[in-house]
Amino acid sequence: MCGFKAFLVDSGVPEFPPVSVSDLGELDLDVPLLVHAESEDLLTPSGPDYPGYLASRPAEAEAEAIDEVGRLHTAVHILHVSSAPGVDAVARNDRVSAETCPHYLTFTDADVTGPEFKCAPPIRTAEDREALWEGLESDVISMVVSDHSPAPPELKQGGFDTAWGGIASIQLRLVATWTGASDRGIGLVTLARWLAHAPAVLAGLDDRKGSIAVGRDADFVLFDPDGETVVNGANLLQRHPLSPYEGMRFRGRVVDTVVGAPARMLRRK
Repeated sequence: MCGFKAFLVDSGVPEFPPVSVSDLGELDLDVPLLVHAESEDLLTPSGPDYPGYLASRPAEAEAEAIDEVGRLHTAVHILHVSSAPGVDAVARNDRVSAETCPHYLTFTDADVTGPEFKCAPPIRTAEDREALWEGLESDVISMVVSDHSPAPPELKQGGFDTAWGGIASIQLRLVATWTGASDRGIGLVTLARWLAHAPAVLAGLDDRKGSIAVGRDADFVLFDPDGETVVNGANLLQRHPLSPYEGMRFRGRVVDTVVGAPARMLRRK
């Protein structure tokens, strides 16, 4: 079991056109329905600077879309929740689950310096960031995912109205989330639930993935929680190394990964 993803707004990619909530209401699924939730009616044209881009995709557009899909007669999982109103909307819709991303938990609008930070929904205020952490701690939001969206550097140039939207976070998800979590007194067991177990349950893979138990796949990360990771894009393993995390220092360091059974070690330097 995996799932289907739907955009309620233009994704920027022709092969993923937007659908309406009424279209989704006609579905009869036995797999998760994952929704990029922003209400088209509340979006406005963006200017080239970040304040203009942020204003073009208000938090109210996220909350309204979550309320709309919350009325569907099927369970819905909301992708990349970015705002305090979004957290509140998830909390009041019983058939809705949700995730957020490390960039929303790390940055605020005051940190944004260029289009490498562009994503949709956008990175918002410090108050929105804290609401996301509170949503995780209260189990309104159940997981932290990368929403990994790599792009060639030439597509991440220009103004916020034209640059590619998306952040490549998959390699830094663990250390970025651990840095914020440990600052708030949140432990590794909770972190493992957010980053491993809950995503495995959502994808229907929890009989193999997401926990350490007899019969599960031998996929592990060996993690030093007291180590340090300094982000250097040139050393990232993703194809396109442009990153808004460039130069940041995070608590924690991935020492090794173990993949599969029989296990093979992938040495990390």
